[in-house]
Amino acid sequence: MGGSTNHLGLAGNQVQDAAEQTTRSAATVLHSTTAAVEGVSRMSQEYFAFVHHQIERNVQRMNKLWRCRSPQEVAAVQVEFLRETMEDAMKSGWRMARIWPKEAGTAADENASETKQHAA
Repeated sequence: MGGSTNHLGLAGNQVQDAAEQTTRSAATVLHSTTAAVEGVSRMSQEYFAFVHHQIERNVQRMNKLWRCRSPQEVAAVQVEFLRETMEDAMKSGWRMARIWPKEAGTAADENASETKQHAA
């Protein structure tokens, strides 16, 4: 290895320092990637929970529609359906919007603390 370090113009300690820095950089990238995957996973779980809830409600709404006896009752069920769907979509969207910054902030905090540890 002595020949290759001389060829690169680096002393033994410099090679060791460069290798350690590369390892820390790779660990930082791995932490960031892990946080992103966890964030996407949590957002997917929230989305599927929303879809599952909507399917259950749609079955209930279909039953309500079958029991309607007048056009006014049908219209009332449809308005209720639209209102509840919009409310649920907004709530789910807000929950998903809060997931990403939380995951990104956690990853940034972990990376900052690791950087401080290695700098000391």
